[in-house]
Amino acid sequence: MLLERVYTLGLAQVAYIVCNAERRVAAVIDPRRDVDVYLRWADDHDCEISAILETHVHA
Repeated sequence: MLLERVYTLGLAQVAYIVCNAERRVAAVIDPRRDVDVYLRWADDHDCEISAILETHVHA
């Protein structure tokens, strides 16, 4: 299993990417609006993002 913490300075926002290293599928937890960082990470780690999980809503 791969786990990456993505912290966004200035927003005090933390997201996580969890990837099943065997199946090469990933979930992003609490992503920010700009998704390029997650797509780049998935490409770099040969993972396909297959789920987005939101734990709370931002106003």
